[in-house]
Amino acid sequence: MALTEQDNISIAEIVIYIPALFIAIWLSIRHGFGRNSGWLYLIIFSLARIIGAAMQLATIPDPTNLSLRVGAATLQNIGLSPLIMVQLALIGRAAGSIRKSTTCFVTEKRVRLIQLLVLVGLILGAVGGSQSGQSLADTGKYTVSSLSQAGTGLMIAAYVLLAFSTVLVAMQMSHMEPGEKRLVLAVGVSLPFILVRLAYSAESLYGHNPAFNQVTGNINIQLGMSVIMEMIVVTIVESIGMTLNKITKIAAQQTEADYEMLIIVTGLPTSGKTTRAKQLYNYLSDRIGDSSAPATAKYRLHLISDQKLSISRSVYDLSATPAHTRSANASEKDARATIYGATKRALSDRDIVILDGLNYIKGWRYQLFCESKAVRTPSCVLQIGCTREKAKEVNDERLRRRNEDVDVAKDTGEKSNEEQEDEEGPYEQENWENLVFRYEEPNPMTRWDSPLFTLIWEDGEEQTKQVFDSLWDAIAGEARKLVRPNQATVQRTRETGGDYLYVLDRETQEIVKRILDQQSDDGGDEIKVPRSSGNNGEELVVELPAGKKVGLPQLQRLRRAYMGLHRGGIGLEGVGNLGPERIRETFVRYLNDAFEKDG
Repeated sequence: MALTEQDNISIAEIVIYIPALFIAIWLSIRHGFGRNSGWLYLIIFSLARIIGAAMQLATIPDPTNLSLRVGAATLQNIGLSPLIMVQLALIGRAAGSIRKSTTCFVTEKRVRLIQLLVLVGLILGAVGGSQSGQSLADTGKYTVSSLSQAGTGLMIAAYVLLAFSTVLVAMQMSHMEPGEKRLVLAVGVSLPFILVRLAYSAESLYGHNPAFNQVTGNINIQLGMSVIMEMIVVTIVESIGMTLNKITKIAAQQTEADYEMLIIVTGLPTSGKTTRAKQLYNYLSDRIGDSSAPATAKYRLHLISDQKLSISRSVYDLSATPAHTRSANASEKDARATIYGATKRALSDRDIVILDGLNYIKGWRYQLFCESKAVRTPSCVLQIGCTREKAKEVNDERLRRRNEDVDVAKDTGEKSNEEQEDEEGPYEQENWENLVFRYEEPNPMTRWDSPLFTLIWEDGEEQTKQVFDSLWDAIAGEARKLVRPNQATVQRTRETGGDYLYVLDRETQEIVKRILDQQSDDGGDEIKVPRSSGNNGEELVVELPAGKKVGLPQLQRLRRAYMGLHRGGIGLEGVGNLGPERIRETFVRYLNDAFEKDG
């Protein structure tokens, strides 16, 4: 039997879409199989075209098989959905690149809503095609289903939203990262071809022109408005996909609120820390606000210092404190508690905190590091380098000015409040020497002092900007690290049947009661305990020591020790959710280990 024009088109589709399928699989492996990447939809589209063409070729020995013809027509109709989904994924990635530096109207949530619209249209099209096939089998006439029409209507709406999103993203192309602008170009070039393909579907479902009938229509119109248009779009998308940079897992997990960070400023006293902290504050304010006003409102910037918290420099003075009690300096501990509380309140997923202060104790910096890690906020250290002689010279000059001000205070009057707030006070000489002696320099080899950035007294505006640029890259650029809290700091889930401590007490008490009720006078028994509160299911076994009976005091002592361990959180890093079953299992194991040691 001679091949028809439709059969020739089907052969061409198989020849073209099999390589396209392998390319789509390779792109999915490279960029990810997630729905946000979009390459999975390209695999689905290629498979739909290959299967549809195969169904068409299967009608060659059996031309009267209507099911195959209707199946091929249905796949031809719903194949438009994956193409639109791919375009939405590409425009979503382009919008994500914009959101790293400024706000964008095209958010991830809005893109997903449009994709949901397309998905509903896909389902309606598939069900409608099945109904049309059934109608063809019953009446011998192909009738367009209202569900197919509704599905195509959703496709048209999704196309309009896609075009609108593309225009909005194109208006902010200057904010995209290098190599990402080609995404907008690919979508923009593909849109006219998708429009022609969409017009063909709309005419075949809404119009009454027999030339556009999906089963018996004009083959040349189908070839020009459907088949070729789809091949062009797939070629454009896969060509762009092979030139795109691979997004790392950390970069893919960054969101609009990715600028949060704790910046700890440290250095010798009177080494210029406050001056550099103010410069950094102004730099970050300009960097965040450069894009647009909404960005400034979204990302909050905090500068926390002793001066802003009204902490006097005398709290660090140990000259009047006996040598044997200096390690318990209450005034300095109270000051650190105030700073710690202010820092903890400011840390969130929308804030950048600059902590200006001595921060000279490495244990203190470690405590701040742990606090930031607990809220998934990266931290870094900015060290202000200055020689001891220069810092001493600055402090001596401030002491001299303060003494002069005291001498002439009666003639000139007191300074205004604004002047007092802007002026940095000196340290007493002995206090300054003591702080320099106690200063512990940050070590970039330790995780709580890294990444470490350094500015020295002599650094000019250009070098300062380079250091601040590197610091910004650590906040919002490719050098940013994904922070996960330690498992010990993650709150354990509580059982819905009651408070955690109540469940812990109840389950352990029940096991103790079972042992007392079931053990014999000679000892050495194996007490079976249900894994769950019910009597059914797997059982746990408590192996009692042989030759003696275990009394209530010993069991209660072991029970209290077990509860003390678990109440305090010791050793729970690998336990996970401590539900009743897990409590029973660990308590039985604890008892068996204790009995084995005693035996």
